[in-house]
Amino acid sequence: MPDRSPARRCLAALDLTHLSNAATEADIDALCARALTPHGPVAAVCVPPRFVSRARTLLEGTGIRVATVANFPEGGEDAAALRREIDAAIDAGAEEIDVVAPWRAILDDRMESAVALLAAGREAAEGVTLKWILETGELKTPEAIALAAGMAIEEGGADFLKTSTGTTATGASPQAVEIMLDVISGSGHDCGVKVSGGVREAADASAYLAMAEEAMVDFKDEDEPHW
Repeated sequence: MPDRSPARRCLAALDLTHLSNAATEADIDALCARALTPHGPVAAVCVPPRFVSRARTLLEGTGIRVATVANFPEGGEDAAALRREIDAAIDAGAEEIDVVAPWRAILDDRMESAVALLAAGREAAEGVTLKWILETGELKTPEAIALAAGMAIEEGGADFLKTSTGTTATGASPQAVEIMLDVISGSGHDCGVKVSGGVREAADASAYLAMAEEAMVDFKDEDEPHW
């Protein structure tokens, strides 16, 4: 019987990440080695774009997916540049793309720019898993978080909503995740949540897992957890 403890389930949903500008090939090798644990593999490794091909080679045959980032960490509004980033990442072998949403444009009510960036990401990432990073700590208010989440799903075609880049002062919070889950539940779309930014303890991760389980009971899949 498989181990369904909260810690084991969190491990199976984990994106093991190293996005430092100073990352080396040795760092990526070590990251990929850590991804295969005695308790089972993580869901994915997330590496800088320049290391996607290396990670894909190292993890071949493991079932662990290779993710990278785009529009990171600023969340800019250059749709053409985003397309180029995503195209290059997919050509290198990325299976998942974590894209920072244009959160400043959303806050400033520059919706045309925000929609253009979200649509460009959706179109460029066709065929791979697309995660929109909302940067909820910068959006701050429930209204702004809900708006960004809804736009990432509807205009951005999100497969997952992600809380944070982990580079700002405020990362994930239970309040933000609850809002994201509510938006997903009301959207009618099969969209998951990735909680990132400041989650340090297993107890915290387990609490988020419980929130996701309650909200996403209709979407649960024993082999591919959405949370």
